[in-house]
Amino acid sequence: MAWRLVIGGILSGLQALTESARRADNAELLNALPSLPIERASILEALAESRAAR
Repeated sequence: MAWRLVIGGILSGLQALTESARRADNAELLNALPSLPIERASILEALAESRAAR
C-alpha cells in the first residue's frame, strides 16, 4: 500500500513538471519576463569573490 502512495507522488510530480515545461515553452510568457540589464563585469566580480571566499 505504501508503494501506491510513492507512485502517486511520483506521478503527481511528473504532471507538475510537464505543466511547468509547457508554460516555460510559451513564447508569450517568456516575452513577458522583465529584462534586467546586468553588466558582465559585475557577474564576474561576484564569481571571483565567491571563489575567494571558499
